[in-house]
Amino acid sequence: MYQTTIKYPVSITGISLRGGDLCTVKLLPSNDTTGIRFFTTTDGKIEIIACDPISVIDTMCSTNIGITDISISTIEHLMSALHACNIHNVDITVYGSGIPILDGSSISLYHLIKSAGVKKFDKKCKYICIEKEMVLQNGNAVIKASPYPGFKVIMTIDFDHPVIGKQTFIYDSNVDYEKEIAPARTFAMIDDIKKLQKIGIIKGGSSDNAIILDNNSIINTELYWPDEFVRHKILDFIGDIYMKGPINGLFECKCTGHDTNIKMLRIIIGE
Repeated sequence: MYQTTIKYPVSITGISLRGGDLCTVKLLPSNDTTGIRFFTTTDGKIEIIACDPISVIDTMCSTNIGITDISISTIEHLMSALHACNIHNVDITVYGSGIPILDGSSISLYHLIKSAGVKKFDKKCKYICIEKEMVLQNGNAVIKASPYPGFKVIMTIDFDHPVIGKQTFIYDSNVDYEKEIAPARTFAMIDDIKKLQKIGIIKGGSSDNAIILDNNSIINTELYWPDEFVRHKILDFIGDIYMKGPINGLFECKCTGHDTNIKMLRIIIGE
């Protein structure tokens, strides 16, 4: 596969999950194979934040990157869509505190990238390849990475909740990301949402951008699939693991979140 960028500039506007402010994200074609780069403005000055696990400053509720006193929140859904669209190089300028949460899925971001088209460079794509089995245990979360001629994720979650319970989903090249993964929305317990909003962590969280549950049921929407929860966990993983570019490997994940995903990537690349 040859390296790619988008063909035309595109943008999208929406509410940030973390900051609650109205944010605009502009995606611009790369002039060269410079990878995925994030740009933000502070006091009129443009700052670059590398798309790299070393830039991750916080993984509570989302994957957030930054340097010194500037940050961009909730990049995982955009990264997931870029991964699925095989876009290796793009300049992303964020006006506001982060990537818009939209409906809590990546479907709008996926369609945005698709609308931008694809431009190929004459340089071949470089893959990170898992060459030996690696296992990371992070509390109750476990990721095992093994050599595999492609990208495959076996995701299992297990929640003590009557609607969720134990769910497993397998993602590989045979799964249609647009139809089977991208529409899957993030989810949270109503009590957790209230606590996080009280301390200012998710100022933009609402019933429009998440599946919200109480102790017994879903209180704000209907599921697209009974296993929408595990599909969203795969969506997040696809985004988090793409921070250093395309990767070949089999990933067996149990009860993982952003923190474990990023720690696994750091181990793989030796950071």
